[in-house]
Amino acid sequence: MCGWLNLRAKRKRDLERLEKYPAGRPICSLLPGILKNIKDVKVEKRWQLKDVWQQIIGPKMAPYTKIQALKGGVVFVQVASPTLLNLLVLKEKPRLINELQKKLPHLNIKTIVFRR
Repeated sequence: MCGWLNLRAKRKRDLERLEKYPAGRPICSLLPGILKNIKDVKVEKRWQLKDVWQQIIGPKMAPYTKIQALKGGVVFVQVASPTLLNLLVLKEKPRLINELQKKLPHLNIKTIVFRR
């Protein structure tokens, strides 16, 4: 009989904890793990973008360009010289966007902004 009462008290404590913490644990203990997973996914996407960028821009221009950020489907690229900036904006931009969209469709890349 005593074991049954303990089980009943434990169940009552479990139900109270479940009412207080629907996931079974306080949010403060869940949040760091969730945020770490989000951060890991963002870092992985950034590395994927950098690797693909190196491939599509080519070995001659790659050392003179650097991916700065990806925000809302816009890729921000730093360019080393005004001449290269002009070439990329006027001649290469549509091709680069198409290649990025083909190789990384999950990033939903809409455009590229080149900066000096």
